[in-house]
Amino acid sequence: MSNSIRLHKQHGLNPTLCTCFYCGQETGEIALLGASYDGEAPMHLCTSLEPCAACKEKFKDAVILVEARRDERDKPQPTGRWVAVKKECVTLPNNGICFTDTETMNKLQNISA
Repeated sequence: MSNSIRLHKQHGLNPTLCTCFYCGQETGEIALLGASYDGEAPMHLCTSLEPCAACKEKFKDAVILVEARRDERDKPQPTGRWVAVKKECVTLPNNGICFTDTETMNKLQNISA
């Protein structure tokens, strides 16, 4: 059963209110984390890099570059820093959200400062 959830021993469904990674506002979604979250889930938690409806509209003509570091499994882990760049200013294979390294993010912040 891929759609099943393992209940947390103490916190059951272990719900959290989802927040937008970009603006920090609630998205109106509730995530049921169950045993996948170690301990009690916080009241608010960012569970996705997908922008909320307001941010999606705001960034519709942009590509979002998210700074990320590789974890021990070589998966990108966002650091929290991001920048939106007009689509016509960059050539990327993805017209939505792309990961970048710290060195590139530092260069981008120096340009925009």
